Amino acid sequence: MMPTIARYSPSIAPRAWLRWLLASRPAVRTARDANLRMFAGGIAMDGLELESGRQALVVWLDAVRRMRGGGDVLIPAQICSVVPESIRRAGLNPRFIDGDGIYPTPSPRQYASAIDRDTVAILIAPLYGYLQPDWQPLLEAAGDRPIGVDLAQGLGLLDVIDRALVTRADALIYSFGLGKGIDSGGGLLLARDVPGSGIPRGSSGTQAGVFIRALAIRFAAAAGVYRFLVPQMEEASESAKESAGSFAPKTLSDAVHLLWRAKSEVFLSEMQRARKRAASLSHLRNATRELDAFIAPDAAPLRQIVRLKDARARHRVIEALRRAGVDCAPAGEPLPEDAATLYPHAFAFGEDAIRLPFLGRISDREFAFVRSTLESTLVDLPN
Repeated sequence: MMPTIARYSPSIAPRAWLRWLLASRPAVRTARDANLRMFAGGIAMDGLELESGRQALVVWLDAVRRMRGGGDVLIPAQICSVVPESIRRAGLNPRFIDGDGIYPTPSPRQYASAIDRDTVAILIAPLYGYLQPDWQPLLEAAGDRPIGVDLAQGLGLLDVIDRALVTRADALIYSFGLGKGIDSGGGLLLARDVPGSGIPRGSSGTQAGVFIRALAIRFAAAAGVYRFLVPQMEEASESAKESAGSFAPKTLSDAVHLLWRAKSEVFLSEMQRARKRAASLSHLRNATRELDAFIAPDAAPLRQIVRLKDARARHRVIEALRRAGVDCAPAGEPLPEDAATLYPHAFAFGEDAIRLPFLGRISDREFAFVRSTLESTLVDLPN
């Protein structure tokens, strides 16, 4: 049997790490200038390097509160739990919006309809790298309210999402922690006016810790013990989300751009591969729902998602795939209370969706195995 194909195999790229360790100031300046252009989609924005994406959110949202006063920030109901916590720590209130029934997140029209006098900002956050097209309805309804785009799970989307949204956005937030694509640690806030004064400097240990954990995961996969470590890794990840200290903003040395530059170039090529491979999963249509949205070329599938027509079969499908050696898990984030009633579309996604491996970072042989295993596992499901 083939060893377990990890749901996410971290990027190592030892040359990029060596370049970071031996950083020269001219190289750092060149990398930072290039990154700010790339991560902002060519839009002129200032950048602030922080220890994490959640800290970037806190910095931006705190500036929003000081500028506009207290109120609500519109966010998807399906979102990483650190986002509503970041909003609260910035002195604002998260207000959840249901998914649109296809994607796990709200449509532009849903955002637009939710705007009221208490709305002080809108945060758009693609889950797993999937986002709707045509954001004009929201842009027209938002007025002068700040709009942020949380690209913690959307690295690679700027080339394909609605250009009007990127042009209008007041802030773009990135996270480069383990599992987010380039696995280098740190976060980046891009904004028209970055409020960076008075933030203390953090430690380079942020990057070192990510590197060590990435090596451990790769070693576990190579040694054939990955499947036994998955529960412990996921528990550690959830515990880290609850650490109060992790929300306190701390800046990073701009030398981190050398890491981000080298590793993001590789990741973006992997994303192109992931898109092509996703398109070849159209044969799964009989057993899945809304498949076109999750194999579309305008996605950036950091995790490949499939939604089952029969949600009751999800546990059986996941167990069968795991036994065969394909790591997968239920998709979706923890939902607010009474989600089944208040956010039925987001709830349904959390009941029928499966997270598959990142298809851009596995070998051709491994992808062929994933594809055939999916087909054989799903073939007996009801249409």
